[in-house]
Amino acid sequence: MKKIIALILASVMMLFSLISCDKKEDKIDLSSIIVAKTEHYEIDGAMYAFFLYDFVGQNSTYLPYYGYNVELSLREQTSACPLAEGKTWFEFFADMANSYINECLSQAEAAYNDSFELKEEEIAEVKNYIKELQENALKNGYKNLDELLAVYYIEGITAETYEKCIMLQQLTYSYMNSRAEDLEYTDADLDKYRLDHPEKFLMIDVIQYSFFAEYDKDATDEEIEAAEADAKERAEAFFGSYKTVDSFKNGIVALEQAAGNTTESASAIISKYLLDAEYYNATNAAEEIYKPYYEWAYSPDRKAGDTYMLEEAYKDGEKYYTVSCIVTPSYYYDYLTKDCRHILFYVDNNETDKDKLEAAKLDAFKKANSILNEFKNGNKTEEDFKALETKCLGDESAMEATAYYNVTKGYMVEEFENWIYGERTPGDCEIVETTYGYHIVYFIGDGLPAWKIDAKNGYVSEIMTEYRDGLIEIYKVTYNNNAIKKIP
Repeated sequence: MKKIIALILASVMMLFSLISCDKKEDKIDLSSIIVAKTEHYEIDGAMYAFFLYDFVGQNSTYLPYYGYNVELSLREQTSACPLAEGKTWFEFFADMANSYINECLSQAEAAYNDSFELKEEEIAEVKNYIKELQENALKNGYKNLDELLAVYYIEGITAETYEKCIMLQQLTYSYMNSRAEDLEYTDADLDKYRLDHPEKFLMIDVIQYSFFAEYDKDATDEEIEAAEADAKERAEAFFGSYKTVDSFKNGIVALEQAAGNTTESASAIISKYLLDAEYYNATNAAEEIYKPYYEWAYSPDRKAGDTYMLEEAYKDGEKYYTVSCIVTPSYYYDYLTKDCRHILFYVDNNETDKDKLEAAKLDAFKKANSILNEFKNGNKTEEDFKALETKCLGDESAMEATAYYNVTKGYMVEEFENWIYGERTPGDCEIVETTYGYHIVYFIGDGLPAWKIDAKNGYVSEIMTEYRDGLIEIYKVTYNNNAIKKIP
């Protein structure tokens, strides 16, 4: 729940001077006009303005680069953005709002027909967030939340509007997430997804070296042709000379050193030409010039030391020749992911006062160490750890306490990842320090193979995208363009 609120409201506290000029003297009760509707849901003018100006906020960093003039309203200036196709900024962002509203209302209608409703705790969390926002508004000198929203968006967007928009977004998020979690699939489905999307899974390690024609700027066509023939001859000689990975690497080092590169080590030279985890590129593989190479390079028949020579050309037709050597034949990530639990005692490492930072770190460590000792003095089971999670969240001594399943490499911060991917045994529990503070990490065990997690996420995303698009076709949204014209 906290995640979706963070996503929805990310732009709320941005400096929104970009739209402050859009307020008009003639005020209209935006909540009194209906802009969009389906059978069971309506979007009033204030809600529509929230969605529209929220998109403005999300793009505010880039607007100045496309000629946005803060002295003019969105309606008074034509966008210089290629995606806007000569529209006014209002029309451009209205299109984005319409597209988003189509998704929201169609999903809300589907939720209604499936008798899906938000849980009480989800509703309570949204209301608590609104309450916190109201308190922050007062602390920052605003009369109320309505005044803050008028500054950061436009007048007419009230706390009531804000809550309605968030509730709608939370409903659609929870509904679609529920559908995704209930989606059934088999190992065969995941295998097929992997095979159908080699660009997401299939990799090789390959080392490549290119031979270029050498000639002066004012060279004649005959001289250029002779230089290209020489480059081809050198490439063919190299191609025919080295048939193992080590000899291929040594050959590259010898060429580089002969060309005057005597300052770099052999490993540094090789690193410039070695491509680790080179994913299959479906776009390049479809091009006539590269198709034979991709069929060769990613073939299951390849073995380390296999070589291939490819003639390429720049746009101006200048030829060059690339020789490739397979280091690791086609593979995909099949390492086992990790399951763990953790309790985070947060430290704000952005604190500039060194004494305050050290005091905060000491306090967080003491809390973490106390909880770890409590765990070790118990039965040291996962259930015991879960109980401590509840305790730390209950007294708010910890910022986060939760489980992570099927954690892939690169997902967690380095220190956390190094610990769970180290020599671990189920039940291991230690304090791990990261840039976020001190974590008590409990190792549950190995998860699914990494490729299967990626395949599952991709498969589910593909099915849910089709489902989302289908809902838009089923539950059509009706718009009142005259009402939209009234929005400043």
